[in-house]
Amino acid sequence: MYLPLLLSLTAGTRISETIGTIGIKYSDVDFTSNTIYIDRQLGRSLKDEADNNLITQQLESKTPNGIRSIPIPDWVADELIVRRAWYERQKLFVPNFCEMDYICCHCDGTPFHRKSFSDDFYKLTCMCGLPPVHWHDLRHMYASVLKNNAVNMKAISEFLGHASPDFTEEVYVYQEEIAYDCTILEEVWENIRPEKGEKLGQDELFVPLTDEDYEFISA
Repeated sequence: MYLPLLLSLTAGTRISETIGTIGIKYSDVDFTSNTIYIDRQLGRSLKDEADNNLITQQLESKTPNGIRSIPIPDWVADELIVRRAWYERQKLFVPNFCEMDYICCHCDGTPFHRKSFSDDFYKLTCMCGLPPVHWHDLRHMYASVLKNNAVNMKAISEFLGHASPDFTEEVYVYQEEIAYDCTILEEVWENIRPEKGEKLGQDELFVPLTDEDYEFISA
């Protein structure tokens, strides 16, 4: 969940813009100016209202405001470059790798499913002792942090894809700041943090096994 959370918190992107079949691709990132370009969304076409089998698909953005460019910090761009190196390695070693250019993807290159991230995000917030938080709330956090750091409201509205700065400030900016104690994550980090490679002296990233993985191995 690291990269999807990173993008949503530092670029204010919707979950449908971050992961899934319209998720951000490497081709959407300008690493020279450290800018992400958003020009598509996920939805159902209503051209044929009589069709009872409408499917979710990639669509053009609803409004011109939805087509936007979002600046990202240098360190976030660095994280994307590291992820790209992982992506290129996966292409070499994973059989039948799906080269679809997604930044947030499974080990075989296929996009994540939105539902799985919603469930994992709920578990994470519960672990941190937070009240119920939706992924969309991250956009509110993004707007509030920028506002509290004296970023122009018109710019914040454009980054979020809104038509009106007044709407962004009234609906998306929190008026009161609440601090939560998330130190429990330090204990979790001790169990999942990268370990130093003995031969190359490089960090070797690994993912903890799930209960399903253990059942598969035992079988």
